[in-house]
Amino acid sequence: MFFVFLFVYACSSDADYSAKIEDIDRNLLIKSVAESDVFLDFILEHKLVMEQFMVYTRRLSDTELSEFKYNVNDDEYIQKIVEVTNLSSLLQSLEIKKNCLLADAGYGKLNQEERKILFMNYFEKPMYTAVKTRGEILNLKCYEQYTAECNRAERQCSIAVLACACVGSCACVLAAYLKLNDDLANAKRDFENCQNGK
Repeated sequence: MFFVFLFVYACSSDADYSAKIEDIDRNLLIKSVAESDVFLDFILEHKLVMEQFMVYTRRLSDTELSEFKYNVNDDEYIQKIVEVTNLSSLLQSLEIKKNCLLADAGYGKLNQEERKILFMNYFEKPMYTAVKTRGEILNLKCYEQYTAECNRAERQCSIAVLACACVGSCACVLAAYLKLNDDLANAKRDFENCQNGK
């Protein structure tokens, strides 16, 4: 009876140890993908497209922005937007970086949950300028919420871009950036309300 207990205990200890080793291996895999050139190249290219897109959308009136959102599935309209914004070469480069990441062996070994962890833990924090004026006291809690929301919005956008099946200047990619634009505007509005005690 004593030997049976030892055997069962030893087996369960081995199983626990194996599970811990596998967790460590999976975490190392996630970290190695996060440090890989293909992941970093995709993130950098995504940020370049995002910045160029934001520059364009900030110049639009509310009416023009509404028209853009309404026509996001119109290929001719989207093509005109891409020409006006000079996004064509950036979107083509983003498509290449996206395909390289999707074809990467390490990234391919990650399951859906691990891919979420990759973007949650290793997505580079954005470089936002402070949303305050001189002399204004910045509420740290409000600013932390603002940066957390901006980071979340950017991560979700990059994941949405990766999920797009179309290539280049397609509606799916631009819709992801339009959603990001809305999410960032909402984050800024919430920050300002928080700062004003609303």
